[in-house]
Amino acid sequence: MTERKGYAGHGLVHVKNPHLDSMDEDILYHLNLGTKTHNLPMMFGDIKFACVGGSPNRMKAFAQLMHKELGLEGDAKEMKDICAGPVTDRYSMYKAGPVLSISHGMGIPSISIMLHELIKLLHHAKCSDVTIIRIGTSGGIGIKPGTVVITDTAVDSFFKARFEQVILDKVVVRSTELDKDLAEELLNCSKEIHNFPALIGHTMCTYDFYEGQGRLDGAVCSFSNEKKLEYLKRAYNSGVRNIEMESTVFAAMCGLCGLKAAVVCVAILNRLEGDQIKASHDVLIEYQQRPQQLISIFIKKHLGLYNKMELLDNAFFLNN
Repeated sequence: MTERKGYAGHGLVHVKNPHLDSMDEDILYHLNLGTKTHNLPMMFGDIKFACVGGSPNRMKAFAQLMHKELGLEGDAKEMKDICAGPVTDRYSMYKAGPVLSISHGMGIPSISIMLHELIKLLHHAKCSDVTIIRIGTSGGIGIKPGTVVITDTAVDSFFKARFEQVILDKVVVRSTELDKDLAEELLNCSKEIHNFPALIGHTMCTYDFYEGQGRLDGAVCSFSNEKKLEYLKRAYNSGVRNIEMESTVFAAMCGLCGLKAAVVCVAILNRLEGDQIKASHDVLIEYQQRPQQLISIFIKKHLGLYNKMELLDNAFFLNN
């Protein structure tokens, strides 16, 4: 059974669940929010950009960056985690003006839970014309470390553009195409940054970091180096340029709910040259900041706040 994308009119965030209309209250348990306990339209109604990434610390840093770049009042260092509370601490969320920055943990199950509740949050808050972007790290295939990959299509381990979800006792297949115009716009933004390698390509999403990605260095390995390289080269020849663990469900859910979406991940190594991450801490920090820098420029352009001359002063970003 294949489900198609379903975009709602008027730019509103669409939820494909008729049962929500009959609920007296919707508790967003893992976000420590709810429709009765919080005024979601007042808190989040102005959100235009939702940026998600695996690490809580990284998403806090991105929120602090956007706070500074947007010239918001107050001390960015004092930003509060909106999800902090006595019930659960699964995710972290920060708001910088119209930008929401949220951690999603690692892997398809973790980001899936967060997306269900984030999309409902945006729906309950009556947000419109929202762009959602996953920013993160990945393993590159046949590209130099530090290259930022802007995903055009998320594919599974068979290089197919699909996400398979088991629902009750049926396998439901969902599309994983991402917005091509948005990907091109992000690539054009990258060209304005000095010495910023970026490209558009397929991203392969796996359910595992080790054997599932053809690594030889896990606690268990059932294949040879030759088999690994043959598989990764087939992936490269099919258009795959990086591997991570969230993009297929991200693309599928955003597409179903009418959200314009992109995946922007930096490659921290070339998997054709090895499995272990050997770059220094400082180099990895600089790599991890590249998707954030690109998305900050994209957001500022959309808000009419971007000035090319600022790039001459942005050296601080890559050195702090």
